[in-house]
Amino acid sequence: MSTPVWTTTAGKLASIDEQVAYSLQLEANTADSTALTYSVIAGSLPSGMELTSTGLLTGIPAEVEIKTRYTFVVRATVGTQITDRSFYLDVNGTDAPT
Repeated sequence: MSTPVWTTTAGKLASIDEQVAYSLQLEANTADSTALTYSVIAGSLPSGMELTSTGLLTGIPAEVEIKTRYTFVVRATVGTQITDRSFYLDVNGTDAPT
């Protein structure tokens, strides 16, 4: 088995609005096209969002008071081979000032 190589660029994935559905397929590949498993190993996703084992980042981010940055590390695994990559999402709060 070959080591996974990320095709999704590290860093900022998106700037998304609170309480609006969002999804993005994270991708890494292997030379022999073996199926990968994805998992969050550090940091946190916005509340209301999840990363599936197939690499789909999906959900409806919960309300935030102000623009909030969520930083996390995703691990792509095939057999005993792993590759990690850091990402972040900004969730925009649309609340009017009081």
